[in-house]
Amino acid sequence: MMRRTDRGSVTAELAVALPSLMLLLMFGITGVAGTMVKLRCCAAARDAALAQARGDSAEAAARLAAPDNATVTRRTDGGVVRVTIRAPVKPFGPRLPGLVVEGSAAAAVEPPT
Repeated sequence: MMRRTDRGSVTAELAVALPSLMLLLMFGITGVAGTMVKLRCCAAARDAALAQARGDSAEAAARLAAPDNATVTRRTDGGVVRVTIRAPVKPFGPRLPGLVVEGSAAAAVEPPT
């Protein structure tokens, strides 16, 4: 049987634990969303670098695979094409803070045939 002094202890413990669990869940969702966007940025950067190395449009290749609101930076140093794609991750809407992830790739410029 429960003692009179223990009444409400479960409610108090739940009130303390629930915000911590919600915060942990938010961090987990942000981590998964960030990882997914990072993978898309890396794949889009690879596609864009290979397209530009072949002489095709890197911008078009990047836009096909890159996340929305991504910025594409291209640079050619000697015979190497470098493409970096940065994209914001805001899993809980535009008003809450998020993070920015990036993916980059490099490819050797192919000689014209």
